[in-house]
Amino acid sequence: MTSLPRAVRRLVGPSLAAFLLTACGSKPPAPAAPTALAPAEADFVAKVEAIQQRICQCKDPACNVEAWQAVTELLKADASQIALGDGGAARTGRAFLAGLQCGQAQEAAKRDATSRALTELTELRDRACACTDVACADAIDTSFEAFMKRHQDTTGDEDSVQLAGRLAGEMMGCLATVRGQPWPPPGDGDDDAKPPLED
Repeated sequence: MTSLPRAVRRLVGPSLAAFLLTACGSKPPAPAAPTALAPAEADFVAKVEAIQQRICQCKDPACNVEAWQAVTELLKADASQIALGDGGAARTGRAFLAGLQCGQAQEAAKRDATSRALTELTELRDRACACTDVACADAIDTSFEAFMKRHQDTTGDEDSVQLAGRLAGEMMGCLATVRGQPWPPPGDGDDDAKPPLED
């Protein structure tokens, strides 16, 4: 969702285009006196604004996708029947821009969380591989358990997941060496404990 749906652009036409130009820094047009919206127009704008609020309250990607699907369904149902005036177009444009900004902020937060998790896991791997006794290894185990709980909801793309798996495997291998144990343990195969970040 990096651009306004085509149906919205067709629906609001020049009014939304003028609003977007203003939002992007162009010289704003002379302010117009506020006008009351027709009942059908007001209902449509209220629905768009409600969906925008849902998008901005989303905490996970599935919620975001569901909210934008609601936008699509709304446009299918109402776009051919509603003609927006300047006031309705401006409010609709603001709602869509706010929704897009919230989505971008959510994606940035997700990337930041993934980056933090990988940084922490790298540090745990380095500490584990510097251990020289079992007490140190036990302390790393405790830290790793806390890491898993802290990042149980952290997700990442395929590259991040693979990196997390490699770091965890290297950490476990170092801990096993300190304890004089084989790694991977016999019979474990590919079922080694994996850190969070699975998308």
